[in-house]
Amino acid sequence: MAALAVEVNDVGLVALRAGASHPLPASPGLALLDGGRLLVGAEAAEEAHVKPRFVHDTYWDPLDTAPAGLPFAEGVSRADLAHAQLLALRTSAGHETTEAFLAVPGFWSTASLSLLLSVARAAGLPVVGLVDAAVAAASLGQEGDSLLHLDLTRHRAVVTAMTQGDEVTRTGVVPVEGRGWAAFEDVWAGMIAAQFVREARFDPRHAGPSEQALHDALPGWLGELCLRSSLPATLRAGGRAHTIDLTRASLLAAAADLYRGLGEQVKLGKRAGAPATLLLTHRSARLPGLADHLGEIPGVTIAELHSSAAPSGALLNRDRLRHTEEALPFVTRLPSGLGARERQAAPANIRHFPSARGTRATHVLVDGIAHAIGERGLALGTAPPAGVRGLVVRGDAVGVSRHHCTLRTSNGDVAVEDHAGGDTFVNGERVGDRAPLRAGDRLRLGSPGLELLLVAVEE
Repeated sequence: MAALAVEVNDVGLVALRAGASHPLPASPGLALLDGGRLLVGAEAAEEAHVKPRFVHDTYWDPLDTAPAGLPFAEGVSRADLAHAQLLALRTSAGHETTEAFLAVPGFWSTASLSLLLSVARAAGLPVVGLVDAAVAAASLGQEGDSLLHLDLTRHRAVVTAMTQGDEVTRTGVVPVEGRGWAAFEDVWAGMIAAQFVREARFDPRHAGPSEQALHDALPGWLGELCLRSSLPATLRAGGRAHTIDLTRASLLAAAADLYRGLGEQVKLGKRAGAPATLLLTHRSARLPGLADHLGEIPGVTIAELHSSAAPSGALLNRDRLRHTEEALPFVTRLPSGLGARERQAAPANIRHFPSARGTRATHVLVDGIAHAIGERGLALGTAPPAGVRGLVVRGDAVGVSRHHCTLRTSNGDVAVEDHAGGDTFVNGERVGDRAPLRAGDRLRLGSPGLELLLVAVEE
């Protein structure tokens, strides 16, 4: 069967075909009327700030049959806009889909879920399963008996609490209005525009095209500032380039209240006195400094999820989710991707893996360059912590955490220490907390992640 899983989140719908290594490009929950033509998703996002009076960005939350309102014609409902976006998504998926699974935020009402099922089927998606997106993502396997999941929709933050035994079971969902992606985008766009006015005598909000350019550039700047403390931010208008020095500290200061609110909700979702693993979706993890801020909460361990975690979890469990009846249950419990021993991995737990050669590894091969491991150790990730010897993993690093793991030599032995909540693998097998390494071993960071080779360099 040609299966397709879709995470329904209006920051960007994420679709993954069974067997594919990467999801389709995310489709933002935006609809725009361009003359007589309806644009949805990425096409609408490209014009949203040029034609703000012609855009709709709340039709997914809540999904209902209320009129879309101006500028859309009388009789066009919010559900019609959702149908148009799912129809475009089904077309972009290409290959014929024989079954589809939808991963949905846990705060959706029964009425909205029922309408979603009807709309998706009307758009040609043969939906046979509905699942809570947080549960689907967590089912891939994360260490800990208590799990929290933080995600952002366009207008809300969502904290989902789960317990993990043989199954991952949802125990609570708290949606927080006003702390979604749009709130951060508005705060930061306003702050950056004001900085351009002060430092470059240029107001990017003065005209639609330059305001669109600001919003188009913002995600890239945020991504860079997750890795760096500052960057030159440039916008072009009127044949001139305008540049400011944008810092992570300024973003954190502007969004301090939003970050504080997210931290309070995470604390409320955590069981008192019990450790918890906090799963950050790729949407929440791309907020600069948020992982560090939430990591300061006592008893909380941060694990960052890759962009297709929820649809991957849905596809992994499709035999459990599949139902043939017309009405579908909304699944809030799935088998855990970890066994009991892995969930409770003790600090001293060392798992042994078959080695390709058996010779002690001395270097790790990254992009054709051998990097020495050494006694001081080598931290790997998209943003290793300051003050340690680190190696930034770039390129196709989907699923790789900021500080993913550390390679370390001690008393002649080389080992990998996992910091990513069990998302590190040696020769295809999951690392607990620590595992020995030999030359020839294949070290995979994340899911789908990046695979590196351990080698021995002779002096």
